[in-house]
Amino acid sequence: MCSCSLEPETTTHFLLHCPNFTNLRLTLMSNLKDIDPTISSLDDANLVNLLLFGKDSFNNKNNIKVIEKTIEFLKNSLRFDESLF
Repeated sequence: MCSCSLEPETTTHFLLHCPNFTNLRLTLMSNLKDIDPTISSLDDANLVNLLLFGKDSFNNKNNIKVIEKTIEFLKNSLRFDESLF
């Protein structure tokens, strides 16, 4: 169970829905919209896939930005031990 006590802590819940990380998520999504304004139209599965693996139609530079912003979210969440990064 997630520390928010609302759902099991899945990847989707953590990255997209957990209320504990709403402000960090808003920053993440704002940064991603700068890369691709259509990002908000993705369903949960495709958005999680984008956050973790990038997108085939993006160039390397934009995929690197996506992964960097996802890592920034992970670090700032303090959910994982900093030694992982």
